[in-house]
This record gives sequence, structure tokens and C-alpha cells, in this order.
Amino acid sequence: MGVVYKARDTKLGRPVALKFLPPEFSHDEQVKQRFIREAQAASATDHPNICPVHSIETTSDDQLFIVMAFCDGQTLKERLEQGSIPVDEGLWIAAQVADGLAKAHGQGVVHRDIKPGNLMLTEHGVRILDFGLAKFADSLQLTLAGSPLGTVAYMSPEQTRGEEIDARSDIWSLGVVLYQMLTGELPFKGGYPEAVSHAIRTEDPAPPRSKNADISIDADTFILRLLRKPLKERVQSAREAARGLRQLLGMTVPQDLQTQVIPVSRRSIVVLPFVNLTEGDDYFADGLTDEIITDLSSVRALRVISRTSSMRLKGRSDPLADIAANLGVQYLLEGSVRRSGSSLRVTTKLIDIASDSALWAHKYSGTTEDVFTIQESISRGIVDALHLVLSPRESERLLARPLDDIRAYESYLKAKQEMLTFTKDGLDRALAFLENSEQLVGENILLLSAKGHVHWQYVNAGVDNDPAHLERARVIAERILTLSPESEHGHRLRGLVLVHEGKIQEGIRSLRKALDIDPNDPDTLVWLCVFCGITGKAAAARPWAERLKAIDPLTPLFQVLPAVLATMDGKFDEAIEAFAPHYAGNLDNPGVRLAYGQALALGGRRDDARPIFESLSRDFPDSPFAHLGQFYAGAARSITPDVETALGGDAQYCWFIADAYALAGDGASAIKWLERGAKLGFINYPLLATHDPFLKPLRGDPAFISLMTDIKHHWESFSL
Repeated sequence: MGVVYKARDTKLGRPVALKFLPPEFSHDEQVKQRFIREAQAASATDHPNICPVHSIETTSDDQLFIVMAFCDGQTLKERLEQGSIPVDEGLWIAAQVADGLAKAHGQGVVHRDIKPGNLMLTEHGVRILDFGLAKFADSLQLTLAGSPLGTVAYMSPEQTRGEEIDARSDIWSLGVVLYQMLTGELPFKGGYPEAVSHAIRTEDPAPPRSKNADISIDADTFILRLLRKPLKERVQSAREAARGLRQLLGMTVPQDLQTQVIPVSRRSIVVLPFVNLTEGDDYFADGLTDEIITDLSSVRALRVISRTSSMRLKGRSDPLADIAANLGVQYLLEGSVRRSGSSLRVTTKLIDIASDSALWAHKYSGTTEDVFTIQESISRGIVDALHLVLSPRESERLLARPLDDIRAYESYLKAKQEMLTFTKDGLDRALAFLENSEQLVGENILLLSAKGHVHWQYVNAGVDNDPAHLERARVIAERILTLSPESEHGHRLRGLVLVHEGKIQEGIRSLRKALDIDPNDPDTLVWLCVFCGITGKAAAARPWAERLKAIDPLTPLFQVLPAVLATMDGKFDEAIEAFAPHYAGNLDNPGVRLAYGQALALGGRRDDARPIFESLSRDFPDSPFAHLGQFYAGAARSITPDVETALGGDAQYCWFIADAYALAGDGASAIKWLERGAKLGFINYPLLATHDPFLKPLRGDPAFISLMTDIKHHWESFSL
């Protein structure tokens, strides 16, 4: 109800949100005063999960508006447009909403319009929006028929009947929101508002567990209690709802739910690189670290720091408390590995930083053949020590042994190390190791996945653009999915191949499927962010970028993803601000230098960008990025065949090259590269048609107009 603007409070120097009520609501003085009283009551509710109201003001023409805190984030409605939410994440969101409601209800304030559009997901937690506004709308006697279909879907039975309501109506609405988060569907449906309200009053919802097997029996029962039609049978208070939701998550329930919120970081862990006590066996200790991280990452209730951030701590002696603080985790696992011939000894210790004590420790002795049992025991020991409740799928993944031959496993670990070199020689060696493993165990999904990624990486890294590599990767992906249709490896590889083939919408859907299966895979998250950016859907990718920063906080490249997304969104000042604090940590990455320089240039700061472009030639003289940097800086008038070969197969770099040609005044070449990028999936219509200042001279060109018409069609029809 009303229009919202972002503004700045010049007196206090803070961002705020201004919500203007429709002019007709300000004409009746009695109605206006009633609204002000309601908003004042809401503003008195101070809680971390409620967006505070600062003041109520009027314009010179007597139009009413509210000054609220600016909550930077994404509404739950926008998040749900990406699909259903993992069970534990949904339960945690609902618990925070219940916390805020408990505080408000305790002060006699009922929200009356709890729905995804009124729940903001921020980096500090959930914020409930629009307290007080719903009762004001009710006071104007708005009819059900005049209510939006989406709003009716969250109304309680008593609300649809026009009866007096109390706090239990908010409990019902919370139940509808939770049901939708976990199943991807609304419990009550209809083609028009009256049909939906009839279903709410007369029909029973399908058990949420029938829609999502990951929902536990206890969670299923609790959700249905939130949706009981008789008021006396429903969960009676938000306090009770908050307690129940925390118990489902296995969390400690605080005594005072109105003031204490359990931070997500209390359910987070870093697996420190296992110390190798045997000379020359680093790959084995690193591999064990990696596999335990993979095991734990399948547990949705646990935030697990990824391998790339974990391995950056290898060999460092920082105090454990400092490591935990820097990563925002509560638990650390440390361990060591000693091998002597076929004998193996592994020690582990799980540490709770808050109490500076070991929650669990164990020593394992055996042979190298026992490494899989040891790995499984360590992962299970951590889950048990943290009192985590696993879904059937999570339990199955934790017990899975994708490769149970030690010789094949060692070759696989060596291959993974070689893959990280991103060189032709390294990738060649990786293939040799993987083929050796296949000779020992035959066809295997883990080995197939690794081989497919090697072939894809030849093309992606620009070290060998032979089309046969992409074809082999495609065939491998299809073979994996034939063997295991629910393999995250297969869906991830298939998605990457499809994008390289220019089938970006299909590719993103495959990556989304991989993320549904493995929500904490950094590779899937980073590629989803990049592909959303080039398709003009950067806003949808921001939660993925924030999740990636949370699980991989020490990888500098991932910290600049929000800046890249802001660039793709045409928000160049925001991009520059987001790049600045992380640029120094990415000096060894020429792609980041180029992207930062481009953001500066797009934001009108070409003088600041020029030294960055010039530094690429100095520090990376043989890199295609160096030549492209010279092109941007005006030191070159076209790209070389080597640059075209190295970067011409990447949709984003096609846009970079088009911009450089536009700056050089070569509009025909710029349009040619935009066409090439569009074929590869760069369909970011708002950026190309409106925001990119370098393309302004082209916007009257008939060829550009025709291209934009085509891109606009693809952009408008594109969905995630």
C-alpha cells in the first residue's frame, strides 16, 4: 500500500525509507489521525526483527508519509521467486519472524498482513515491515474483492470472514509463509480472491511433507498446527511458535524470546587443513580435509566454510579465536594425519570457541584402506556433537562412499590438485590421474564428474579451445545423469556446458537443480551469480553472492561478486564502492583489475581507471587482459587474434570488448561483439539499452536498435 523511496536523513546522515500513502488516505482528517495513532503504536515496538518507524510526516500539499529505517536486502517474496527454500533455512527465517511478532503482540500490536512481501531478508536477519498499516487499511473498510490475490492467500479464516482478529491471525499467516517456503506452494489456492478465501475456510492443506520429503515428521506436524482453523487448536502465541521452531532446529531455546535472538553463526564451522605429519603426503591430508568439508556441506542446518577459504589457513599459526572471529564461526575442527607404509593414524578435535573447550575428540588408527570409514566417522562425530538432526537425504549423503578403492582415491586427489593449476600441462596430468583411477574401479560418478570438469576447464580457462573438449564434457554430464538423475555433479557440469553452448536459460536451470541438491557448493554459487548478471537478473543473484561470501570469506575473488553484480545492474557508483575494499586482495587476478577499471570508467572516472588498465600491461604482459586494458586506455585500436581466441567465447568479455570498440569510435565492431555476446547469453537489456554510457553513441544506429529489440525479447521472456 503506497510507494516507497530510498532517501537520506541529512540531519543524522543515515539512509531511510519514505513510504507515501495514497493521497486519498490523507483527505479525511479522522482517518488520517487514526492512521497516525496506529503507526505510533507500531513505532513503539523496538526489536531486531522489526523494521522501526522513525516518524510520520506530511508534505507541503498535505500528503502523508512514514519515515522508516532503510533495510538493505531482499524481500522473502523476491527470494521465493528463485524457488523453495532449504528446510532449516526456512525454519530459521520463520523463527525470527516469530521473535518479532512475540515482541509486538506483547505490546498489543497485531500485524494483520504477514506475507513474503512484508518480510525483508538482510545480512543481519529478518525484518518485518509495515506494522500498523494493515489495521489502518482495515479501518477504511477495504473489501476482500478489492484485495490483491497474493494478500488474501495469507489471511486467516477469521480474517476472511471479516471477524475481529487477535494475535493468532498472525500465527496462521506465519504458517502459510512457512508452508510456502518449504514446499514452494501455497497451502490454499484459487483463481480469484473469493475462491482462495473459500479454500481457507473449508479445505485442509496437504501435509507439507507430501510436497518435500526433507521436511521431518515433527516439522510437518508443527506447520499443520499453525494452520488449524479452530482458534483454540492453533498454536496460541508467537512465543510458543518461536520456541517450537527453535526446537525443530535443535537450538537452545532462550528464556526471553522477546529480546534474545540466536545468531546463525552459532551453527557454523571451519574444518582447518589437517596437518600432514608425513613428508610428501600433503595431497592425502588435504584430500581428507576436502572430503570432510564436502560431507558437512550437505547438512543444511550447518554453515560450513568452503575448501578454498579453509586451505588459505594452511600452515598458519593464528590464534583459533582470531580465526573464528574472522570467519564468523562458532566451531573449529583441527586434525593431523600420519602415514607409515599402509598404516594410518588420524587425530581430530572439535572446539567450541565460546567456551574454549573441546566438544569432541578422537584418535583413529588403521590402514589406508580404512580412510573412508575414518572420514565417515569424523563427519558423523561432528554431527552428533553438534546435536544436528539430519533429513533422510542428508543421512544418505553423509554415509555415501563415492570412491572406495584407496589407490583410485589417491589418484583422484592428485588429479584435483592438478586441476587447480588451470594450465594445459596441469589439466593433462589431471586427466592421466583420473584415467588411472578408472582403470582400477571402472565407471564411477565422482571420476566422471572430475573428467568432465577437466574437459570443460580446457575451454573455460582458454588453454585449449578444441570443441571436442566441450562435447566430451556434455557426453559425460549426460552419462552421469543417466546413472544418477539426482547427482549434483551431473547437473552442475550439464549447466556449465549448456551456458558455453549459448543455452543459458537451460544452463541456469541445471545449476539451480545442482544448488537445490548441494546448497553450499561455491562453484555453483559463483557461476549462478555470473550468469544472472549477464542476463540482466543481478538482483536475483545477490542472496547467492551473500551466501558465497559467508561460506568462502577468505577467497578475495568471491568478495568482489557484489561489485560485479552492481556493475551488471547499472549501479556503477555502488560497484566502485564495493570493489574498493577488496581490490588490494585481488591484485594477482587480472580479471578483477579489468572489471574494477571498467566500473570506474563506466562511473565517469576514466582518469582513475587508466592507471589500473596500464598496470595490466606491466604486471601481466602476456595476458589477454593486458591487451584489453590497453584497448580501454586508448593505447590500442583493436584486439589481436590471440585475445579474440582467448576471450571471444565468454559472453561477459564480449561485452567488455564491445565497450572498448565503442570508446574507440568503431560502432560497427562494437555492435558485432554485442551480437556475439548475445548469442552466448549476454541479454542484459537494461544495461545495454540504458545504463552503459559507452554505448550511448550507438543508440540511434538502426543495427543497434534492431539488436536491442531482439535482446529485449529474450530478456523479457527469460526466467530463472
